[in-house]
Amino acid sequence: MRNVRQIMTLAILAVGMLTSRGSALDWGRVGKALVFPGMGHLGDDQTVKGLTYMGTEVVLLTAMFENISQISSHALETHRLNVLYKMGGPFEEMRKIQKEWVDADEKYDSARLYSWAFGGAALAWWGWTVVDAALFPPSTDSEARLLIDEAMDHMRLALEPGGRVRLAYMVPF
Repeated sequence: MRNVRQIMTLAILAVGMLTSRGSALDWGRVGKALVFPGMGHLGDDQTVKGLTYMGTEVVLLTAMFENISQISSHALETHRLNVLYKMGGPFEEMRKIQKEWVDADEKYDSARLYSWAFGGAALAWWGWTVVDAALFPPSTDSEARLLIDEAMDHMRLALEPGGRVRLAYMVPF
């Protein structure tokens, strides 16, 4: 656990050093992204990006916990099959119990694999959202406003005789 804290501290410091391009790192945005993926983006007019990050994380965590619940149910299933097997019975019934046992073990193995895979993907996705919150802040309103104003300067709206409306965009040479 101590190593994880040290790695996280070093990662945050590295991100801070990489993003020190004359502007301070927005620690509030990074802190929100650390709490849950996408939270750092929601308050910065990046709602679609934030909801996409949140939705993807929820799907990955749900898949991971679904496989963990299958792992937990394996113990109950094998106990049930063990009791049935010890009770004995006809040969065909015993073969059926053994086949169910093998199937339960195969489900257990695949559930373990998928829980680790989805858990790793969820952790990596969470990490990416923190990096994204730190390294790619939203553009400022002034930049967006300048682009919109420039585009509007080249547009003309005209009403033609017949009631038709024409929109023209002039390209400066």
